Amino acid sequence: MTARESERDYIRRMERRWRDPATRGIATADLCFEHFPPARAGWDAISALALTLPEAAYDVKGDFDRLAAVVAAIGKGTSYADALPAALDDLRIILHAHQRRIRWLEREEPDLKLCRAIIRRMRLLVAVLQPPRP
Repeated sequence: MTARESERDYIRRMERRWRDPATRGIATADLCFEHFPPARAGWDAISALALTLPEAAYDVKGDFDRLAAVVAAIGKGTSYADALPAALDDLRIILHAHQRRIRWLEREEPDLKLCRAIIRRMRLLVAVLQPPRP
């Protein structure tokens, strides 16, 4: 998200991007800070980020298993930092699986605390992977 952009504008921009087949998915190597919603973003903005995972990057059963493992670890008292994977691809897959679970089941509320922890970790990894700006 850019500095002057509101959360609503961010959601609209990401929805336009998602509707265009040429820009629907964002490769992990191409992720940058403008793709992330604000730190206290709501579910719509988080969902828009989750939908940027390219189709080739996920498989239905394995993704839900990864999400279930993270949720189970957190349920047993493990901190988010310890429960979340260290790889950017894995974080994106878990966020996408959570988005699909909420979207299709619609029987539970999204775990915004988990989603925000994932996005925080993703931001840190992108900061490390991105070359410094002049």
